[in-house]
Amino acid sequence: MIDLLSKEILILVLLLLTILFGTMFVIKTVQVSKLKKRKLEKEAKREKEKQLEKQYECYEKPRREKHEKHDKHDKYEKHEVVTLLTNLLNVGFTNLSLTEQSARMAQLLREYYNMEYVTFYIKGNDGWFSTLTTNMPKYRVTRTERYYNNESQSMTSDSKVTVLEEYEKDSFLRSINVEYSNFTLIKQKGKVIGALLLEHSNRTEVENNKTQFELYNKIFNTTSLVLSHLIEVSNLIKKVSTDQLTDVYNRRFIDVTLSEEIIKHINLGQSFYIALMDIDYFKKFNDTYGHQFGDEVLKKVSKYIKDKLGQHSWVARYGGEEFLIFIANSFPEKVKMKIESIREGISKLEVSYGGQSASVTVSFGIAGFPQDGGIAESIISNADKALYQSKADGRNRVTVWGDCICKTKQRK
Repeated sequence: MIDLLSKEILILVLLLLTILFGTMFVIKTVQVSKLKKRKLEKEAKREKEKQLEKQYECYEKPRREKHEKHDKHDKYEKHEVVTLLTNLLNVGFTNLSLTEQSARMAQLLREYYNMEYVTFYIKGNDGWFSTLTTNMPKYRVTRTERYYNNESQSMTSDSKVTVLEEYEKDSFLRSINVEYSNFTLIKQKGKVIGALLLEHSNRTEVENNKTQFELYNKIFNTTSLVLSHLIEVSNLIKKVSTDQLTDVYNRRFIDVTLSEEIIKHINLGQSFYIALMDIDYFKKFNDTYGHQFGDEVLKKVSKYIKDKLGQHSWVARYGGEEFLIFIANSFPEKVKMKIESIREGISKLEVSYGGQSASVTVSFGIAGFPQDGGIAESIISNADKALYQSKADGRNRVTVWGDCICKTKQRK
């Protein structure tokens, strides 16, 4: 009985031990499994972190760098624009001539927009856009001026932009190898006073500077403001430089403008001519009919000349009974024909005042830039010598310096 009980207890103990060891094995297996799982999770987490790092390197970092670069570019761009606008405004407060000031503005715009050619045009009272300053090849200045004057007649907006596609259809732009052009009118209080022309022979170069052109309106508005101010000051100078008796420009205007015209025509590679005119025997009018009659002669002769001059030309009273006529961008033969026509027309005039009448004749001397002098004084001096030759040859005639020997001494 005891033996049987012992066997059962022994079996029970063995069973318990088996259960205990089995449970311990299961627990241990579970623990090992959890440790492996944690290890795998850690490895997976580390792998994911590595992947995220790689993703950051591949996508996020370049994007961030690009964003940082863009921010730096924006800051640089803003600084560049502020600098340009400041420089443009500073030009407006210098003591330079209109031609020199506009040339500086053109240079600033050319550098900022990376344009090959920048041209400013000024609109005259006759409606013609004349070249104020440009850096385009001199051989096409006149052709381009004529082209855009024609184009401006058909413009339906303030700006005309021509790119490669239009360029291929445009015989003129094709002939001068321009793939991009931007002709924009400059207005002051709604009135067109001039125009700005930007040109480039490579359209791609322009497209690469898209950011600069996004700010075009702001910069153009400042440019228009400064240029309109300069033109307004120039017009004011012209108004205060008018001779009260004859209503033509005075000697002060000649002194200021002729030097400016020399700078302008050097930049454009063009020539101009001046004709110095003297009323023949003017003293006799004063002595015979009185000074009021003499004043009437001056007014009638000056008005006739003023009415006969076209675009790019003007007349000023040089002093006493002498007048200076300026004719830009023409040929010597045409200038002489023009002056001959004026001389002949004046000789047919009849001046009447206070019941007295008399006819008038005049003498001319012509000299040109650059062939007859590189500064205003020398051009006027040679025109004066040619005028003296006309008087020595009998008056009522035109003499061109260079066509005559002009051995006579200059008048004192």
